[in-house]
Order: sequence, then C-alpha cells, then structure tokens
Amino acid sequence: MKYIKMFENLNELQVGDYVACEDTRDYSRNKYYGNEMGNILKKFIYNNVGEYFSIDKDVNYSNPYYILVKYDNVPKELKRYFKKNKTRYIQEYDIKFWSKNKEDVEAYIAEKKYNL
Repeated sequence: MKYIKMFENLNELQVGDYVACEDTRDYSRNKYYGNEMGNILKKFIYNNVGEYFSIDKDVNYSNPYYILVKYDNVPKELKRYFKKNKTRYIQEYDIKFWSKNKEDVEAYIAEKKYNL
C-alpha cells in the first residue's frame, strides 16, 4: 500500500484538488433525507473521492464556508441530493484530506476504511 506523508498536505486547497470528506450533518430530523437515506449519503461521501469544485461565499451561512465538491460516480438513488453537475455542499471542516493526486486520496480512504 502506498505510504502517505501527511506533512505534504501543508498547501492550501485549490480548485481541481481531490478530497476525502466526512459528512457530519445530522439527518435524523430532516424530512427531506430521513435517517436511512442520510446514512447512505454519509457512507457514499465517506467512501468516495471528490474533486474540489468551488467555494461558495454567497451562501447565507456563517463560517465555515460551504465548498462545492464534485463526485463522478453518484448512484441513481442519491442523484436527487446532488446538484445537476454532480456537486454537493460540504463544510470546510468536513474535508479530512486533499491532494493533487487522486491515487493519494484513494489510498487515504482505503487506510481509513480498513484501519491501517
């Protein structure tokens, strides 16, 4: 397995970087998602590589800014929870790892998934 040097991640996140995210929102009381679909959505975001698309400072939320992350392989049952261009708002602190190389992010997710 590829070894990831965490100190290489000191640069700032830029458009086009690949990201590993964790959705920390609470969907249990949300009528639109429901608890079961919220868990499926969280699992998808946790196990897939996204691409940093843009930052949206116009959203009427306080800090942290909401960042648009693009996912390529969105399943049919989850498409309604993403924008038309397959992007989803992720809070800044939900991005756990990023890199210019997709393979580095895939290795990070695999390590996280199998507790390596």
